[in-house]
Amino acid sequence: MSDEVYRYIKTEMEMSLLGPPDTDFQRGYLAGLMVLANDVLGLDMNKPPFAEAEKLCLGEKYRMHRLQSEIAWRSRDLKELEELIGERS
Repeated sequence: MSDEVYRYIKTEMEMSLLGPPDTDFQRGYLAGLMVLANDVLGLDMNKPPFAEAEKLCLGEKYRMHRLQSEIAWRSRDLKELEELIGERS
């Protein structure tokens, strides 16, 4: 199932690069696909076609939100590691 979802999302991203979204609805659809790719499938958003779609098709607000989200996730990971190290000391 996730392979089918991955192929669908990747195809949609590649299509958006051929014809970048020019309406809020299209940008919202693309942003939703990016959220699915990142949060649900855990795909590396810094690799093609995701990085290109983000740079070419989405605005600064979305990129800022994604970075804030990534910082929050990394902060949680860091806290868990600090607690784990603290327990072992």
